[in-house]
Amino acid sequence: MGWPRVSILWLNYNSGRFLDVVLDSLRGVAELDYPDYELVVVDNGSTDGSNRAVREFVERWRGRGGRAKFIQLDRNLGFTGGNNVAFRARDRESKYVVLLNNDAVPEPGSLRTLVEYLERDGRLGACQGVVVKYGDPSVVDTAGDFLDELLRPMALFEGRRGQPLSRPIYITYPDGSYSIYRVEAVRRAVGGERLFDDWAFAYFDDNVLGLRLWNAGYRVISVPVVAGRHRRSATFGWASPFQLYHAFKGKIALLRITNLRRRRLVWAFYAKVLARHTLVPQYARLAWKAYIDGWRLGGRLAKAGAVLDIYKAPVVKLDAGDIYMALFRRASLLRVLGEERLLRLIRGGVLTYVG
Repeated sequence: MGWPRVSILWLNYNSGRFLDVVLDSLRGVAELDYPDYELVVVDNGSTDGSNRAVREFVERWRGRGGRAKFIQLDRNLGFTGGNNVAFRARDRESKYVVLLNNDAVPEPGSLRTLVEYLERDGRLGACQGVVVKYGDPSVVDTAGDFLDELLRPMALFEGRRGQPLSRPIYITYPDGSYSIYRVEAVRRAVGGERLFDDWAFAYFDDNVLGLRLWNAGYRVISVPVVAGRHRRSATFGWASPFQLYHAFKGKIALLRITNLRRRRLVWAFYAKVLARHTLVPQYARLAWKAYIDGWRLGGRLAKAGAVLDIYKAPVVKLDAGDIYMALFRRASLLRVLGEERLLRLIRGGVLTYVG
């Protein structure tokens, strides 16, 4: 086959505290076994000097014949805005774009394998492989991402050891740490020269893009190959005020544009989430601001016609008992379903194998 061109979109922001992982990620890109690809690096206004190290790597690699672009922004546009800049800067001959986090390291043969799957089936809008933990590659980070009917994300098989997939499966959306998208599908699903809504900044991104691809008639899969290693949340950190604000705002906006069943129960769940955050003084004002901002943004999206049928994608359906358990016991998706029930769903229910 003639190998189509691929643009790898890669963001950096104040990564000095994990610069060893960042440089490992760039080396992984440089060592990819693929004949026609470029790297598009966007620095989101870093102030810690990490942008200099990244630029130096890009310039050295370019000097050795690598195809790479480096774009320095004067302010942080977030995951969504930064990737939109990279998407617009891609080579117009690129048939596919890759999202690769700066804390994720691709395996040398991974891009070739992912492209092969997409080339076989024009109905596929996006794809990912199994991503493992950066520090322990025997442990799964994600084998594909799902949403449940409370719009909670789940990284499939997170924390399990060994290869969890024997053949491709359909997923709600590919994980933004390392995933590949058909440019034509993105342009049809999203519209214009963008991947995401710029206003979102973060946490209204890879999951919404996956839903938009399914709504546009495309399919999204995860394939049984270890594609890369990922050090999760290296950039944003765990449960920071930043993360809580943008994640909650995105959930409220998404609630307003999706056709979820049992909407009253779902809204009750998020009212409980809001109440829980307001019990912590330093989060109270932030939680209310996230709720109000998300409500307004969701309303504007709905008026603009950006309504999504969530059931066109493979989402984990919950019965009323599941939702009550999540509402009153703050249970995670895995605790609600239990691993055996989740595996039964994968084998023959909502989370179906390809083919």
